[in-house]
Amino acid sequence: PPTLPASVGQTEAPTRSPQLTVQAPTIDPSPLNVCQWQAAQLMAEAGLGGTVTLAPGGALRFDIVHAPPPGEPVDLAAQQVWLAFDIALLLAEGECGDFTQVDVSVLAQGSEGDTRIDASASAADLFAYGAGGLSEDELIHRVEYQVSDG
Repeated sequence: PPTLPASVGQTEAPTRSPQLTVQAPTIDPSPLNVCQWQAAQLMAEAGLGGTVTLAPGGALRFDIVHAPPPGEPVDLAAQQVWLAFDIALLLAEGECGDFTQVDVSVLAQGSEGDTRIDASASAADLFAYGAGGLSEDELIHRVEYQVSDG
């Protein structure tokens, strides 16, 4: 994480006035926050809107809001799930692969109502797919899906 010079956040006051000190915000450099930040940045780069949370040794969770263009079938919002899975694989390539499950919830806000798509995959299956040990079809059959009205 970036570090600020010691002089940032402090101002020198004239000798007759009390000194004003402004406390710089504390940045938590824990790996969890760094990984969550990287995931959020990758989401933005992929054009995904929403949030991401990471529980060490637990779940990587994406909550995505998708506003499909008029006339786009809602099932195309399922592509957002696969973009989130791709982001999980990118995170695992670095030092952010400390999760066992990837959960994705996509709220597709269409003109004819909202649809929620929930998908869940084990990290082991995603990693095997990323390494070529599982085909796309095999991974699709291992992912748990649920579609409901939003």
